[in-house]
Amino acid sequence: MVEKNKSEVNLGAKLKQLRESKGFTMEQLAFEINQTDEKLNANKSMISKWENNKISPKNIYLSAYVKIFNISLNELLGLESEENRNIITYRIDTKGLKKEQVNELKKDLETFTTFLLEKLRNNNK
Repeated sequence: MVEKNKSEVNLGAKLKQLRESKGFTMEQLAFEINQTDEKLNANKSMISKWENNKISPKNIYLSAYVKIFNISLNELLGLESEENRNIITYRIDTKGLKKEQVNELKKDLETFTTFLLEKLRNNNK
């Protein structure tokens, strides 16, 4: 019998927990995964094997989980937890914007975020 290391066991449990948190069946999750990249061909059998630690998903499938569940790869792999991190990440689809517009958006978001953080911190005094 091949022994699995602890991180592999945790990954399967994490994948199942994420799926169940959204109320997805394995078939529904496979559909969502396949929507993230035309190269993907996930199915119920694959997801079952991942969740039961029979096989590990390839990186491209892990990337799909990151997109679908809006978590970091580190969090998915158990390298950091939501409870222990003081960082908020947010994804914004900038397709159709010019590079200058994306840079302007980044600056505006940074300015606005700094303003909000200062306001909240001042309210805690």
